[in-house]
Amino acid sequence: MIQKLIFAHLTSAEFYQFLALIVGNVDNADATKSKIKTERDALAALLPKLKTALNREESYSLTKVIEDLDARRDVAITGFYMHINTCCMHPKTAIKAAAMVIKDYLKPHGAGIATLNYQTETAILTKIVDDCKNNTALKAACVTVGASDWLTEIETANTTFIEKYQARSGEMGVKADAESFYSLRKPAVQAYNNLIEILESRYRTAVADNAATIDALKKCVDDINANVTQFKQLIKASQSRKATPE
Repeated sequence: MIQKLIFAHLTSAEFYQFLALIVGNVDNADATKSKIKTERDALAALLPKLKTALNREESYSLTKVIEDLDARRDVAITGFYMHINTCCMHPKTAIKAAAMVIKDYLKPHGAGIATLNYQTETAILTKIVDDCKNNTALKAACVTVGASDWLTEIETANTTFIEKYQARSGEMGVKADAESFYSLRKPAVQAYNNLIEILESRYRTAVADNAATIDALKKCVDDINANVTQFKQLIKASQSRKATPE
């Protein structure tokens, strides 16, 4: 009656989203009148735990993103320094003079910005970009030596780093002793199966008895099947992308 879905093929976020939708489908059918509230509540009770575990899992995934962004801005500031140092030896006087203006400005920051901790590097890169954009002499010098692309890359990498770092900080507020998402999958699937089993049983009984709950139960079954179909298509599309060579 209700289509089967292979939960193992769903990502953690998809798994949580699907179950949340199913609880919503059951709520629309009036779980109390349909006599499926106990099973509905058992599944619904797991949703907050799943959400907490999902937040924690995503916070860890952001760690890799942050590390990559930090490496990206390290390359950008290093490239900027190298470009300026090269221009300090440029045969054209104007370019050499402009490069020296920037080099003198950078001296207080030292040559090891890429080795600093996250917060310190973030503050310095933000200041360098702001000064080079707003200080008339520095702005003109950067244009003269052709460093605009480097500054844009520093700003983009640093701004994105800040956004992701702040997002992870919020996610890290999740309690460290929270259950893992993986450990919650099995009881969640069992709770879902219990709900589907009783739902199908109640629907068959309602059809046989021509009960007043038949319409609500039918809509619930139809809605759940619609969600199952949607997530099957999602799985198929994901598998197709993985199978397609880049």
